[in-house]
Amino acid sequence: MKGYVFHGPGQSAWQEVPDPAVKDATDAIVRVDAVTICGTDLHILKGDVPEVRPGTVLGHEAVGEIVETGGDVRTVRPGDRVLVSCITALVDRIDDALSQGWSVLVRGTARAVTEPDEARRLEERAYSMPWVGGRRDVWVRIDPVGITGRRIESR
Repeated sequence: MKGYVFHGPGQSAWQEVPDPAVKDATDAIVRVDAVTICGTDLHILKGDVPEVRPGTVLGHEAVGEIVETGGDVRTVRPGDRVLVSCITALVDRIDDALSQGWSVLVRGTARAVTEPDEARRLEERAYSMPWVGGRRDVWVRIDPVGITGRRIESR
């Protein structure tokens, strides 16, 4: 398979890399349909993250299908469509007039909502619009493993 491989600051290339394999009972293998790099990868490419060694395959945000799982995996199974992200969901609500608000961080497994009835219910209940306007083409559900929050106040 092809991977985008970091070879050092300013040096990277698409090249053949070994196919992944289940090594631990908690592993899941995803056949990637679309992948992207994020800001973290850009810092790696620039050389700002010296812990990342040459030979590292970049691009950790993807959409795809589960093709194989380890024996301890219970939340997904082969054939499931998933969103792969290293980032947790963070929701902030700020009241500019009062200079206060709240922030909620949800950690867990994210997956695209593909069931039409569930997507329709989400569309009906949404009270906000996408930042770029228009309609939402994809809904994402997070099966939380942890939720934290904080109050935001101006001092």
